[in-house]
Amino acid sequence: LRGSHDVAVSTLRGASEKAPQAAVIRYHLAMAQAKAGRLQEAKASYQAGMTIDSTLPEARSAAALVQ
Repeated sequence: LRGSHDVAVSTLRGASEKAPQAAVIRYHLAMAQAKAGRLQEAKASYQAGMTIDSTLPEARSAAALVQ
């Protein structure tokens, strides 16, 4: 499974570069990074998502993984 999380991180990182103001992508990136064991990166992605839009349901899911 770890390899699939790494693929997700790579894919979501690319998506976040193409759509930097899409908070939902940042939250999913944070969740994938956390599951891949990249907690510091996950926290940074989560914070970026919170800065853009803290009201999305994904914010709660991501928060549970990065706290």
